[in-house]
Amino acid sequence: MDNNYQLTLAKNITKLLEERKITQSQLAELLCTTQPNVHKHLKNGTFSIPQIIKIADEFNLSVDELLGRKENNNLNSPLAICKMIESLRKNNNLLTVKYTKENEVIWDDSKIAEECPCTIEPERIETTYVALYFSNYDRIPGNLSQQESDMLFDEYEHVGNINYNNLKINNFLDKFHETYNNYESRLLSKEEYDVIVASYFKKLEKEEK
Repeated sequence: MDNNYQLTLAKNITKLLEERKITQSQLAELLCTTQPNVHKHLKNGTFSIPQIIKIADEFNLSVDELLGRKENNNLNSPLAICKMIESLRKNNNLLTVKYTKENEVIWDDSKIAEECPCTIEPERIETTYVALYFSNYDRIPGNLSQQESDMLFDEYEHVGNINYNNLKINNFLDKFHETYNNYESRLLSKEEYDVIVASYFKKLEKEEK
């Protein structure tokens, strides 16, 4: 590994330990090694690849983030997000609903601002959005034949149509919504917010094993 990456890795892991109040001994236990070895690795960043992956998983980070590499901005592009939505629709019974929300719109008109800077006020307009949600209950798709629909309905009659994966997602979203609002209201620090969200991910990870 490049020496610059090693130093960045050591610095980032040290910072994480301080933020999460995790000792070198606790990290050593996670990595199945000794505290002196962890101390040495934290000085020069000589963690092995399996150790780096384990640390990244523990802190809910990517390996790139631990190494200080920039995030791939393409993941946030409209195309990438739309592809992700379609993938979620296929695999998680993602549904949509339209809702209307009132927004404050400030028009960027420099000419008006120059003429009357004190009289400009936000305009309130209603905008209709498409919202995405994960149904807790599987439905019978409308594109099935009558025979396929009857077979699926018969299956639901015997085992139910609860979607347990979506239940887990909605439980996370409910907790995340409250946590994020507390963070936005400054009731939680960035460090506290990161720790709480990481604990949510860790719980889901344990449930999937």
